Amino acid sequence: MAEKHHYDFAFIVAKELLKGIDGNFVFSPGGLCRILEILQAGMDENSAIYERVSVLIWGVNSRIEPVDEDGFKLEHASSIWYNKLLGSVNEGYTDRLENDYGAEVCHADFAQRKLVRLMIDRWVSDNTHHMIKSLDSGISKDALMLVLDAVYVKGKWEYPFDPDETELDMFYNADGSESEVDMMFQNIEEAEYAETDCCQLISLPYRNGVYSMVLVLPKVGEDIENVMVGTDWICQSTGVCEVNLYMPRFRFDNTLSYGDTLSALGLGDMFGREDSFPKVSDESVHVSQIVQQCVIDVDEEGTEAAAITVAVLEAGCPPPDDFTEPVTMKLNRPFSFAIKGEFNELLFMGVVRDLVV
Repeated sequence: MAEKHHYDFAFIVAKELLKGIDGNFVFSPGGLCRILEILQAGMDENSAIYERVSVLIWGVNSRIEPVDEDGFKLEHASSIWYNKLLGSVNEGYTDRLENDYGAEVCHADFAQRKLVRLMIDRWVSDNTHHMIKSLDSGISKDALMLVLDAVYVKGKWEYPFDPDETELDMFYNADGSESEVDMMFQNIEEAEYAETDCCQLISLPYRNGVYSMVLVLPKVGEDIENVMVGTDWICQSTGVCEVNLYMPRFRFDNTLSYGDTLSALGLGDMFGREDSFPKVSDESVHVSQIVQQCVIDVDEEGTEAAAITVAVLEAGCPPPDDFTEPVTMKLNRPFSFAIKGEFNELLFMGVVRDLVV
């Protein structure tokens, strides 16, 4: 079982997102953490904001190593684009980003806004395999620097669902309404499964055997918000048993702004002060926004997901003996999911509350 602190950051952020979002959401804890690490590299190590970032992301493994195997692809890239018209970015800072984070450092004339936007959108599209084609947010003429991070994953299930077993079924949305959805089904003889007083949990491995999607379904009468307040479910030890799994196909995307969220978590100085980044530039610098765009697509074959995070800086247990009948797990009401790896990398996490067509 992974230690809880590896996932604390993700759940702290998720808890804040749950407060302000009524419907579905998906975000990349790994991508957001990498952006904070890059920003932290521009801070004074003795400052309060530097220490607060350290506390918030402590224990997180943000080193997402690329994978290119049959049935599983994982890519991670970072870049910074700085506006040479507004002042210089310190060479020591850019050198560290290149050496420590493998970030591309790009000079850009932000006066040519259309050209710069085209170049950045091309980088976004190329590094997400066109799942995200462009930035939702505009580029301010006052922006000194943009920091971008891209995470892309495409994994085929180790045990894919048979499309012939997919049938129309009802999904009971969080608001009490019902939606007719394409419900996938498979019988898994040796599923990684766990059950607690409040939820059912299953881990579906991808073909490379290292990464998996963890799905948690609150029991009837339990709220998804109550399950998501702690890391227990993602750290839950699983046993092996036979499971009849029903799971809807789903695809959705969202753009999340983290200004209020991170300020509530103690990082308001990044947004409200102009002296938080002395190593970035000799100019006064603050973060004007941190935005993340995510898209996820889950079907019979597997999962494809992508995230772009942008910061704008302005001037195994043995099988139990008591499972004799298959367990049924039917994801026909709000549930959560996470895509994680064997070294506690947390690529994506999300909540499905409604599947309104």
